[in-house]
Amino acid sequence: MKRTPIKRITVFLFLLGIVGAFAVDVRPQPTTTKPPTKKERREAEKLIKQAETAFNQKNYQAAVRGYAAGLAIVPANPDAHYDKGRAHFNLGEFDQAAKEFSLALQQGKKPQQAVLILRWDAYDKLKRYDDALADVKAILASDPQNQRLQLAAARLNY
Repeated sequence: MKRTPIKRITVFLFLLGIVGAFAVDVRPQPTTTKPPTKKERREAEKLIKQAETAFNQKNYQAAVRGYAAGLAIVPANPDAHYDKGRAHFNLGEFDQAAKEFSLALQQGKKPQQAVLILRWDAYDKLKRYDDALADVKAILASDPQNQRLQLAAARLNY
């Protein structure tokens, strides 16, 4: 079978298209985020206080919205991430809760044990048993006599 220049060009362009589809831009993206102003921080604090009020009134949907609004302004707030995670947890939104708990831990939320306990419970409810076991082991490292956690570790290892 004789190959014509048109077939060669077509094959070349086809292969080039496939390679181009998998190309990834690895250049660093410029970061244009600036720290929040004092006015923005005050607004975020106000929204988070409103979210806390909603949470205390067991209006968890409103609490999630309030925490999200405050965190959109000032994302580096481990306490707000933790509280937003608790609101998600109370709504049965365990995946979102686990994500918020992880953000709280990454941002330095203390005490870690309280966050890990809730995240372990969320992972357990999501049937993410390896992640749940990792949290239980982390808690047991600081509290090896905790019988509840020993039982949880035994169950998760089974």
